[in-house]
Amino acid sequence: MNANEFYRLNKFANMLEKYDINFPKHLVIYVANVRDDDLEEFHKKIKARSKIGGDVMMTIAEQLEKKGIKKGKKEGIKEGKREGKREGKREEQVTIAKNMLKNEMDIETISKVTGLPVKKVKVLKQHK
Repeated sequence: MNANEFYRLNKFANMLEKYDINFPKHLVIYVANVRDDDLEEFHKKIKARSKIGGDVMMTIAEQLEKKGIKKGKKEGIKEGKREGKREGKREEQVTIAKNMLKNEMDIETISKVTGLPVKKVKVLKQHK
């Protein structure tokens, strides 16, 4: 077993412990060290030959998937809130600009006050 395989195996064993899976880390490392095949083969054999090993692999995958889904939902909610705030701000700018146009204020002033481009204010003026 080379250093990279040992590192990956150790990482795998630590992951088992992190998720409170009763699978002895030292046993995994020992078995991997005495085997001649590579780590990927060892991993496949654990899954294929051992109901417990396969279940452990599936449990880890399911837990990681749930964690990824949860993280994705949080990020989606955050992005949705940011987009909602941007949209709300744009709507408010347009509403203010329309009110200023009704009061016959000049386009340059409306642009400066609302932050809308002059072009946008001109379009709003045409459609009032």
